[in-house]
Parts: sequence; structure tokens; C-alpha cells
Amino acid sequence: MKFVFTLATLLLTLSIAFSAKAVIYGADDRKEVVQMNSPMWSSIADSTVVILPGTSLIRAGNIFNFVDEIYGRFYSLCKDEPFLNQPSVGQCSGSLIGENLILTAGHCFQSTQDCQDSKFIFNYAVSKSGTSPKGASASEIYSCKRVVSQVFDKNALDYAIIELDRPVVGHKPLRLPAAATDVRTNLNVTIVGNPAGLPTKVIPNGIVREVRELSFRASLDSFGGASGAPVFNTENGDLLGIISLGAQDFQTDPSRGCQETYKCDQDGCMGEKIIRIEEILKNH
Repeated sequence: MKFVFTLATLLLTLSIAFSAKAVIYGADDRKEVVQMNSPMWSSIADSTVVILPGTSLIRAGNIFNFVDEIYGRFYSLCKDEPFLNQPSVGQCSGSLIGENLILTAGHCFQSTQDCQDSKFIFNYAVSKSGTSPKGASASEIYSCKRVVSQVFDKNALDYAIIELDRPVVGHKPLRLPAAATDVRTNLNVTIVGNPAGLPTKVIPNGIVREVRELSFRASLDSFGGASGAPVFNTENGDLLGIISLGAQDFQTDPSRGCQETYKCDQDGCMGEKIIRIEEILKNH
């Protein structure tokens, strides 16, 4: 198993993994999977998971209900924020890249035990009728068998590859690139993940600002729970990388005594850091 955790980044892990890094660039582009009306994005979303502690589930036969954490109440959000009444249970996002392998951010787990205490859930999404998920069937819930590879260095790579307890049934792995990805400035990119632990959202219209060897930055509407979420070329659905770190979190509106999503101009703030998929595969 490849496992690299620098001391400095270890001390940052708690604050990074569980803080709500939330920022909207320009218009709020978060959309339900069903709103996209796109076979490509539906297929991609079907290959993603929300990652949460096992303690966030309560068993009722073959169904595991989510502990009652509602987005608006949990973050003390202002009443005009979207998705107020949806569940907010996830701590990270991930994607299926093999028959039993999940790719996510390295900072999502502080130890092997932390991984083994987590659950990986498929099909955590708002239904066609607009109903939010209240739980998941046992067949959609997987556990961590082992950490295959993990690196967390805030100045370099941030990823983890997790082997699940059994082969995944009913969901196909994402298509991995066979060569270097075409990442360039001004490219339009899309996240598919669980911002702030919400049911899966497709978040298009991100713009790549800066490209480096190991990572790139883009103006994507990302939140803490989207750490590890896959990022794609909006035009063709090619996998480009995974979300690592983001910009400022929610801010308080003192006049209303509630929190609101921090907003930036499309070309403002620092942009979201995305670890390039080819560097992950090369290092792994």
C-alpha cells in the first residue's frame, strides 16, 4: 500500500476534511442529476458515491436511514439559500474506477480505521419526482476493505484509492484516460459530487484558470463535501481530476443572523484546486 502523509498536512486534516468550504462563482450552477436531462451525466453520476461515517446510518431491515441532518438547519443557513430541506450527511465524494475501487481525496481519511468506519453509498440523489433520499438500501452501501494508496500533501497530491468490501453491482466504473488529459486555461469543466453532503449534484460551467504539473485551478461551485469529487471536461465527459481544496466557506449575514454561501465573481477568489487524474494514476 502506498501511504504518504506529511506531518504538516496531518495537522491540517481535521480542519480541512470536516470544514464546509463553500463558494459560488457567478451564478449558482448546482443542479440535480435529473435536471440535466442528459444520459451522459446520468451515467457519470451513477458511478459516484457519497462517503459518510457509518454512525450516520440507522438500520431498518434492508434499508439504512440517514441520521436526521438537514442542510439548512445544520449550517444555520438563511431562508433564501437553495436545498434547505435536503439531507446533509456526506463528508466526502468519490467515484468508482474499478470493479471494487473508489477514488477520493486523501484528506478524507486520517487513518485506515477512519476508512473502515466509513460507508460508500451509490444512488444518493434526488428522484425524478423531486423527492430527497431519506436512506439507502443495503445493496447500495459498501464498506472499506483497505486503503490501497493514499497521499495528502497540501502542496502536491491529495488522493486516496479505496478497495471496497465486495465488487460493485449495478454501477459501472468511470472511463479512465489512456493518455495525458487536455487541460488548458478557459476550458469549461463540471463536478459531479456531494457539496456540503447534499444529494448528488452536477455542477457545470467551471472555468480553468491555471494549469500546473500536478493540479489545476478552476472557478467551480464547490463545497467541503465535494472533496474527492470527479471533475470532467463539460463537452465530452472526459475525467480530468478530483477536487482537493477550495476557497472561503459560508459567511454570516449579521443583519439576519444566519449563514449564506460565500459568492465570488466568475474570475474572483482563489479557485478550486483539482488534482490531475494522470498524476494520480502515475503515482499509484
